[in-house]
Amino acid sequence: MEVWSTVVSLNTVVTAAGLSIVGETARPGRDVTGIYLVDRADIEAPITSAPGPLRDRLLVLPPALTAPIAATSQEFIASLVASATRQRAAGIVLGGEAESWFIELCSRHGLPLLTQQLDPSAGAKGRGPTLDSLRALVATELRRQFTTSSLAPAADGVDHLARLLRLLDEGARSVGAELHLDIPGALVNPFVTLSPAFRSAALDCPVMAVKDLPYEGRVARVDVGRPGCSLLFTRSVPTAWPHRPVAAVVAACRELVAEAAVSRGTRSMMEHTFMRELITGDSSAVGPWAETLGLPPGCRVTALVINVEDVDSAGCTAVESAVHDAALASLKPAVAATREGRVLALIPRTGSVRDAVLDSALDSLGVRLAPILARPVAIGTSSCVLTAPDDLVHALVSAGQMLDRELYRAETETARTSDTRGLPARMKVPLVAGLLSEEASSTLSDVVLAPLLRNDGRSGSSYVETLRTYLLLDCRMAETAEVLGVHTNTLRYRLQRIEALTGRDLHVTADRVDFYLALTLRDIPHQGSAGVGGNSAMMR
Repeated sequence: MEVWSTVVSLNTVVTAAGLSIVGETARPGRDVTGIYLVDRADIEAPITSAPGPLRDRLLVLPPALTAPIAATSQEFIASLVASATRQRAAGIVLGGEAESWFIELCSRHGLPLLTQQLDPSAGAKGRGPTLDSLRALVATELRRQFTTSSLAPAADGVDHLARLLRLLDEGARSVGAELHLDIPGALVNPFVTLSPAFRSAALDCPVMAVKDLPYEGRVARVDVGRPGCSLLFTRSVPTAWPHRPVAAVVAACRELVAEAAVSRGTRSMMEHTFMRELITGDSSAVGPWAETLGLPPGCRVTALVINVEDVDSAGCTAVESAVHDAALASLKPAVAATREGRVLALIPRTGSVRDAVLDSALDSLGVRLAPILARPVAIGTSSCVLTAPDDLVHALVSAGQMLDRELYRAETETARTSDTRGLPARMKVPLVAGLLSEEASSTLSDVVLAPLLRNDGRSGSSYVETLRTYLLLDCRMAETAEVLGVHTNTLRYRLQRIEALTGRDLHVTADRVDFYLALTLRDIPHQGSAGVGGNSAMMR
């Protein structure tokens, strides 16, 4: 089972954990993006079902499983090593001595084998390289990276980012568990990222007060006084919770969240004014203002445009707040404001490990916004290097265009699912159809469509459906070809055959009208003037 993931150098893990490399030498600079703890579920699974994903993961074989695996399940080990090699795992960590056949197997596959000597005094219960010890090692390295890299430029609220960094760091040490601040727009902890399965299980836990904290457990979610906000405590093994340290961390988090909410409200007015001047005013005059808000010259900026059409002001404010939450995941501020049914946002990037944290938060932003807006959320993104304020405008325009494409794809998909053919079940009925007698309607259908129907029945062609789709899409070639799933040249050939079989020209308006009327009357039973007129009104 994979319990957590992050990014750290393999050489750092080897040096800090006191591991020895047996056989294949680890490649310098190789990154470890997570740890996969091999448990009994993997051993009992069929040999053909490889655990994963294993790319750039360290596979840890706990000492409790090592002895029985080496003695009785060499077939499982061979399958595990083959899977790790195929999926480009970073290596295997083994507690205790590795047997010669195991060393030879890893060496043959070019897979680094890392071992750690057990404490002889611990006997068979020696712990070796446990998941917690390796996770603590990687978290320490990431804390160092985040601490030595600069935070955002001086701006209102940046002090809260630095305080949050210290809270997550010191709180993890005092409680003996990883801390994540769960807020509407993100799950914040730049040091350690929970695996999707463990994260989902943790977020399913109910939020409770400190006084209701159970005696022990692996996961706990504690309320911190803001709606939709909690502090998540996680660890790999269920042990007793230290109630006093937990209470102290929660109290500090409550204070920080309350102060940050006030600061965010004050900053919001500045952001709205900045965005208005950037879009509608003299953008060259907002350069110094951008730096004050955390967008310094030369930085790379991600632009977001989120569709909030028909959303009330409270919903728009909630979306803006969620964008700030997503930026907070990488300890960066955001600039967000609502204009004309869209939330516009700018988030600075650092070019460091924090960018991966930000990307992860942005990837899940749409999922987190869906419950807030009670509908699927469309987001357009773009980026730029800030050399002049106009760069921000261009990035927002590009993000808006990406959003328009996303909305168009969604509308097209909705149209395609309206019936099995991807188009409305019936064509819109022109009012003139109600003036035709039943005999005239039958004659029109026979004269115009009969040649196509005969050919479709005889040769299996689909000329009637092609004609119907072409007219429904207002004779747009590219869209018709896309809906039909054919090349435009194929569509062009079909239309030429339709004209040849019927003796009519699709470029002539009168012939198009005849085709449209014939197909319309074929779709519905003739009901006279009143019936068709009513149907027309309904369909429009």
